[in-house]
Amino acid sequence: MRLCKLPMALLCLFSLSVGQLCAQADNYKKHKNDEVEQTSNQEMTFYLVFKSHFDIGYSALARDVVHEYRTSMIDKAMDVMDKNADKLKDTQFAWTVPGWPLEQMLWDRQSPERRLRIERALKNGNLVTHALPFTTHTGTLEVEDLVRGLGYSSSLARRYNLPLPTDGKMTDVPGHTWVLPTILYHAGIKFFHFGSNPTNRVVQVPELFWWEGPDGSRVLTMFSEGYGGGVFPPDGWKHKAWLTFVHAGDNAGPPAAEEVEKVIAHIREKYPKAKIHIGKMSDFADAIWAENPELPVVRGDMSDSWVHGVMSNPQATQKARRIRPLIPALETLHTQGKEWGIIPYEIDEDLAFVYEKSLMYGEHTWGLADQHFIPGLVGKEWHKNYVSGLTPNYARMVESWEEHIGYIEDAEKVLRPELENELYTLAENVAQNGFRFVVYNPLPWMRGGIVNFALPTQGSIQDAYVKEVDSDRIHKLKVYGADSKRLGTFYVEDIPANGYKTFILTKEGPAEEKTTLKGNEREGFIENRWYKVAFDKSRGCIKSIWDKVNNRELVDSRAKDGFGSYVYERYDKKQSLQYLKEYIYDGYKNSHYRITGKSSYLDDRTKGVHESARRMELYVEDHKSSIQAILVPPASVGEEKHTAGLKVTLYEDMPYIDIKLSVVNKPATEEPEAGWIALPFRTVEPEYRIGRLGSVIDPAKDLIEGSQFNYIWSNSGLMIKDKEYSIGICALDAPAFQLGDLNFMHFADKYENPRSHVYFNLFNNRWNTNFTSFWHGNLTTEVRLWVNQASADDASGLVIPAWETRLPLQVGIATCPGGKLPVVNEGVKVSRKGVLVTAYGNNPDGEGKLLRLWEETGESGFCEVSLPIRKDGVAQPVNLRGVPCGQPVKIQDGTFNIQLDGFTPASYLIY
Repeated sequence: MRLCKLPMALLCLFSLSVGQLCAQADNYKKHKNDEVEQTSNQEMTFYLVFKSHFDIGYSALARDVVHEYRTSMIDKAMDVMDKNADKLKDTQFAWTVPGWPLEQMLWDRQSPERRLRIERALKNGNLVTHALPFTTHTGTLEVEDLVRGLGYSSSLARRYNLPLPTDGKMTDVPGHTWVLPTILYHAGIKFFHFGSNPTNRVVQVPELFWWEGPDGSRVLTMFSEGYGGGVFPPDGWKHKAWLTFVHAGDNAGPPAAEEVEKVIAHIREKYPKAKIHIGKMSDFADAIWAENPELPVVRGDMSDSWVHGVMSNPQATQKARRIRPLIPALETLHTQGKEWGIIPYEIDEDLAFVYEKSLMYGEHTWGLADQHFIPGLVGKEWHKNYVSGLTPNYARMVESWEEHIGYIEDAEKVLRPELENELYTLAENVAQNGFRFVVYNPLPWMRGGIVNFALPTQGSIQDAYVKEVDSDRIHKLKVYGADSKRLGTFYVEDIPANGYKTFILTKEGPAEEKTTLKGNEREGFIENRWYKVAFDKSRGCIKSIWDKVNNRELVDSRAKDGFGSYVYERYDKKQSLQYLKEYIYDGYKNSHYRITGKSSYLDDRTKGVHESARRMELYVEDHKSSIQAILVPPASVGEEKHTAGLKVTLYEDMPYIDIKLSVVNKPATEEPEAGWIALPFRTVEPEYRIGRLGSVIDPAKDLIEGSQFNYIWSNSGLMIKDKEYSIGICALDAPAFQLGDLNFMHFADKYENPRSHVYFNLFNNRWNTNFTSFWHGNLTTEVRLWVNQASADDASGLVIPAWETRLPLQVGIATCPGGKLPVVNEGVKVSRKGVLVTAYGNNPDGEGKLLRLWEETGESGFCEVSLPIRKDGVAQPVNLRGVPCGQPVKIQDGTFNIQLDGFTPASYLIY
């Protein structure tokens, strides 16, 4: 059988008999010649790598898995090393472990005796770590999460005077986003192996190829349809080296010493002249590099066909989306605070903790193997179990999901208080007495926007105005509350790059106060200078968005689902089977039809559901610098009903439409379900640009066949390009979407030319292993829309407005006497919008101050970088693991110039 998600009874076993190895290998479609029917006189070197697939969870609670790695599992591995220590070096057992679990084995509470054994194995090369921390749903993270994840193995290497690993491995997840070869190349990692779970359709790539990233960098890549591939090379293999992964299942641990010998004997039985080398993946890669082969080049992105599972925990994923961009923003603010002389302490440990927890939330196992713990209940049986109190097996599953949710909750609990503390410290130190707002811009270019605030102390303020201290410009202020008006909002302009402006309260209004904001509840519309938005109360949706600039209607009124409506779907057996037949290989029907789509326990009489909240009441609210229309179900609907409300905001000074959808009282069910916000646009011959992690892609051209074209995860957002204009969209909380008509239970392995109907996925439970099976409660999601002219490119039409949405202006408030900082100040600035600062702080890989930039638009050219302190110095280029990689650049008066290529990172140690 192929390696797959094994039954619980087998998870703790590891049997690599010759017969089983052959059985595994024979089932790989690309390895037909693994049977020992005839010997080969070919002189080859077999590079053996022993590894176990690492899940943080799945086989047991995450804490129990980590404990096992720290104790019995590493003990077993070292016992095998000891038993064959008398072998020649090439045939001594070596066990490969990802960076993060190896770091756990050396935790500060490890027993001294075991620590010495681990350290000896590391130094002797019998315990090996590759460069990556563990398997992730790569595209759901941020670039700096992935870069910091390389630090576990590199810090171990530096600690024990070992070379930095030059290989990396991910297993199980079917595809990884395009930024990965860029990150690996710019970290000095030369070889990447990924093995897909063998049960489902996979991306169509060669076995060995150059994977070219969006920036043009290339990494030698090997793909296996299965965790590791076959024992022997496939027919037609042209190279003198072959990588034999002896790959155990989920957290199954190392093989017995006898099995190592059997694997070697099995290879020599067919290849008597074979050379055997047990070691690292990079040993094989070095042999391939030495051949200087002509390999195919794959330039393209992969849409992970499991990524929908990340939306099985919608509230936690919302937290992750909101806080991850703030991590480098906090680091930059903190570093500038030190340079401005107002921050006397370090937050390196806090930042490392937050990055680790963020990365762990992106790890690919979200709980126990639920198909082994819970039977899958529907109807009355589910109701009885859920309402009367979950049975122990269900409660155990929930506990495992809560472990995963806890990662991002822990990150938020550290990040937000520290960010607020530093913002308030900044406000306290500007040279302005009395009450003041200090608005901070966490992007490296000047921008304006809306400021939302909550008073940190007792008291209240009244509706009035705010005035810029340096220019006397006045802006409207709106406050909220009854007697205690402690929350509010106002619009500001021209906040310096990674810098701030100071504002005070005033009763003095502008000389002439005009507004373009209008709204009428009876007529059912709101408008500003850019848009007029009309509503359909009976359907509970937006009826029309009239683009005043282009004289165009944006809404497809003929669409099945209303614009902005909440669409709830529950899927019947036929729909579930459609997905399974398209996605799961026939040989895995018995095992995976019952854990995917839950079709095995759906009754043939189960009805599919496709419904939206309807018959709404409309309210219009004037918020001075904005106007809001609110659609809510009438109170007569009842407080317990599963329904949704919609809020649409237009602004006086910003050409955006903000849509907030709130789902309330969503009940728990294990039946396959999904929720969506529908955005059916009206366009002519649309083309799409999707802001992915570290790239912008055209899904018709850039996604590799075999990816999931029917469900794509965006990072910054997406742009729909008409012949005459384009529409930009940024989903702050729920970035995964379907293009075209809604058909979630369809696996599309090719581009299907969808029309411009966009459905952002709010939640789903389609994949009933690895991920959460049910959730309940309330959920809010926000989406921002804007219209561009036809000439808008990826930078101006998508990347820049999307990142200004994802990284909103921040505010600190103070009432104390003023300090010594200027009332307006600039921080780290780049001359090209669309270049992010993803790190500015103490170097995590050694001494010095690290500045990392990341080009997000795809444009290449010169870029001027300005630092907060206007001094001369040197910027030493380093790679993503802190290794010097170029000539120093002179810094003059705090400024230096670099050539920055599209989608490329650039890291510098600042002296």
